[in-house]
Amino acid sequence: MQPTRLLLLEDSDLDAELVLLHLRREFPGVEIARADSRETYIPLLDLLWDVVISDFRLPGFSAQSALLSLRERHPNVPLVVLSGAIGEETAVDLIKAGANDVVMKSNLTRLPPVLRRCMREVVIRRKEQAATELAEAALEERKRMLAVVSHDLKNPLASIQLSSQAAMKALLSSGGGGGARDTRLQEHLERIMRSSNRMLALIADVLDQAKIEAGRFRIERAWESVDSLLSDLVQVFQPLAQGKNVVLASNLGTRAFFGFIDYDRLFQALSNLVANAVKFTPEGGSVSLTLKPTDEKWIEFVVSDTGPGVPEADRTRIFEPYVQAESHQRQGTGLGLYIARGIVEAHGGRIHVQSSEEEGARFTVILPIGVRPAVQEDDAVKALSRASASGVTACRVLIVDDDEDLRDLFASVLSGNGFEVYSSADGTEGFRLMQSLQPSVVIVDYSMPGITGSEFVKRKQDLPPALRDIPVIMVSAEEDVSELAQELGLKYSLRKPPRLALLLQTVQDAIAKKG
Repeated sequence: MQPTRLLLLEDSDLDAELVLLHLRREFPGVEIARADSRETYIPLLDLLWDVVISDFRLPGFSAQSALLSLRERHPNVPLVVLSGAIGEETAVDLIKAGANDVVMKSNLTRLPPVLRRCMREVVIRRKEQAATELAEAALEERKRMLAVVSHDLKNPLASIQLSSQAAMKALLSSGGGGGARDTRLQEHLERIMRSSNRMLALIADVLDQAKIEAGRFRIERAWESVDSLLSDLVQVFQPLAQGKNVVLASNLGTRAFFGFIDYDRLFQALSNLVANAVKFTPEGGSVSLTLKPTDEKWIEFVVSDTGPGVPEADRTRIFEPYVQAESHQRQGTGLGLYIARGIVEAHGGRIHVQSSEEEGARFTVILPIGVRPAVQEDDAVKALSRASASGVTACRVLIVDDDEDLRDLFASVLSGNGFEVYSSADGTEGFRLMQSLQPSVVIVDYSMPGITGSEFVKRKQDLPPALRDIPVIMVSAEEDVSELAQELGLKYSLRKPPRLALLLQTVQDAIAKKG
């Protein structure tokens, strides 16, 4: 590619004629403008040039100054320096300062190929810039899509899930379920819960994948009973295994194991392994869960089955996103094992698979145990004890959330447990209500109309102490809601949809600790 518009900065008429001679001979039809001083050069920079050619030194002006002026207006336009005699060190300094090349006036035959190279580099940079802008636009669009998935889809589904759970609980506690009508109603509710759980799981997979790829996947560690985690896994998957006539056995040993882990996330990772094992094990087969220490600092989980195993071609890529064993019918998102690996690696561990047609599949997870943090008593137990002793349930709670269904469900649960509940769908209105009601605790959605949850908290810090000290519980469908809350200086946060028992416990905890 060759230039079509050139700007030459040269104060010597003779040197200028020589340069123009070479340029017009090599680039017929090229448009060339000349400046011989700073005063004539600067106005010409308002136009766009393919390449600027500058003499090294002019009266009261220099190539370095010409380069700075050019970069201020056109950062990507190349500048080539011409010189009668400069040393190699000076030429290197010019290149480091941003000049594209240095050509000696005694060797002007080198100038045309240098200009062609500069133009090729400009084309490459423009393509790279266009690709970068396209990638950034795609990333922003993906962020917007994930925001829709996280808030606009996840919240309604959470409302369906929690409402169906509450309806089922009400049906069973009222003695229903005996007649044909109640039986049909129970079946409908169970179907709604299964479907909403499935959809929430799919959404959670997509959001988890996005966080892993963006490097924003976080875990929240606590000192937990590891053998209890495996016992919970067996309890959850035992009905599924029995329904398939598959034996689900566990080997936890006699020693009690504890680890500094994210219980819910690790349960999620191991659930995927156990669910796959049960699903792909034929009737009459078996699935086993084993927990053992490898040394004092590491523990090993093993999930093995007597199924068909993982084909050899899939073993090296089974933990990649959207990869599923070709021998099995495609189900789900294909993200389960990818997310499981992300969870394990976030703990500082590793996961791998061994398999053969004769022995089935064997997934091994190796995790560091970690060090138990210094605590004297479980904070939740102390908080609930104080709450029970002080009768905190006769307290006023303000809910500020634009999701009507979740807001009503929270209000129903809290009022049913003795709380006096007020609510608002708008952050600005909720802020005014907080000042007039002076509630014992405020539940605030992170994303809502009016002022956002973060702005709500920041404005609250400017109020008098009686209002400033009201505890706030931040709720959000975002996976990193606890980090968002911590950045705002909040102690309490809940990820939507929270377990109703956890909602009650958190409200009681916040009020009890305030008292």
